[in-house]
Amino acid sequence: MSLLPCIQDSNFVEGSVIQLLPYCRKNCSSTKCKGHYVKLGISAPGFYMCPNGLSSLVCISSKGRRVIYSGIRVKGFYDKRKAHISQSSDNIYNPVLRQEQLLSLAKEDIEINEKLMAISEKEEAVNDVLHETRKFNAQIKSICDIIWDEYHNYAQTPPRDLKNLFKYIQNIHVYSYLAYNRFAHYDISTNPELSFGEPYETVVFKKFDKLRMLLEGYGKKNVRIYLANQNKFCYKVYPNFETLLFIVLENAIKYSPKKNNVNVFFTENGTQLDVSVISVGPYCEKDELIHLTEKGYRAQNAILYDSTGRGRGLPFAKKIADMHDIDLEFESNYVKTMQGIKMGDFCVKFHFDQNKQK
Repeated sequence: MSLLPCIQDSNFVEGSVIQLLPYCRKNCSSTKCKGHYVKLGISAPGFYMCPNGLSSLVCISSKGRRVIYSGIRVKGFYDKRKAHISQSSDNIYNPVLRQEQLLSLAKEDIEINEKLMAISEKEEAVNDVLHETRKFNAQIKSICDIIWDEYHNYAQTPPRDLKNLFKYIQNIHVYSYLAYNRFAHYDISTNPELSFGEPYETVVFKKFDKLRMLLEGYGKKNVRIYLANQNKFCYKVYPNFETLLFIVLENAIKYSPKKNNVNVFFTENGTQLDVSVISVGPYCEKDELIHLTEKGYRAQNAILYDSTGRGRGLPFAKKIADMHDIDLEFESNYVKTMQGIKMGDFCVKFHFDQNKQK
């Protein structure tokens, strides 16, 4: 609840200090009142008089959020004669406030709500981390139990065939990456001032190659990652750089049909490197591409293909890319329809520029 009556999503929210007038609650969607609030949606911060003689206040929070208070009485922006129509028979006696009084109340209200929103976002992030890491830890435990059951007799004498054992260890490594990514996402989302370590110079191709080997056989889909145009382009990165590559490659495998390939192309030009990760996946409409890095957003065909996604991967990838001054671009070209779902070639483009790095 707000301290003052305010407009949210074209509806009034009750105030706890200044009460909402029944007339305002009933008529806020009328043509006259609605037109007033639409204008306030683009007006400069300050006081205004509503069509019924009551006062409105437009504020902009420190986070850039527009807050509109209305249905109140402020000296200099209140017409007693016109406001007579809004008077209530419910014994509501809101005082006529001075401008500085209302500004003080509005400031306090905005600060309280900003803190509540921050707490809510942190709680959501904590719940996400707990949910995901519990799942990955269960997978790791299950694999470790299999290793123990199948190989405990070889504690003194190693087995001759290490292929299966290597595969189990590889899967553990993948799930540890997934768990690490969730904690990294939490840190970046809730502790933006947290240090992410010292940057170091690395060969970009080698990082892709490491993730290629790690994700071989991932998801039991027989989807292979192929790297072309080997090069030695170097770039300064933070320790979480591999998380960016992991998200994009794991995403490509997750949405690829079985037995398809993920192809990675490298084009070096002096101090710049372009990397294209191309895979078959759900087709993304042009007007959807621009929303892929928005938290919680998922393209329609991606939802039809896999309903378990939560729209967190690419927004997180964008944050890490921005930390590294790497430009991300998405393309999707329609190919065919499979089981009622439009499929196409999906491309994630990385643009590295050594001169652009801060």
